[in-house]
Amino acid sequence: MTCHEKWIHERNLDEIVDRLSQLLVSILLLSVQQINEQYLPLKKQLESKQTEDIRF
Repeated sequence: MTCHEKWIHERNLDEIVDRLSQLLVSILLLSVQQINEQYLPLKKQLESKQTEDIRF
């Protein structure tokens, strides 16, 4: 492998790593967004159950 071929190979690997990193970040952000969307309804449901359990 020539120096130029090695350079191209390394550059391609760098691009692959960069794209995979971006994909991983996107997946994590989507997961956090989904958790946030589910959090409020679950919190409200939990709060309503807690107040129903306490009766005077």
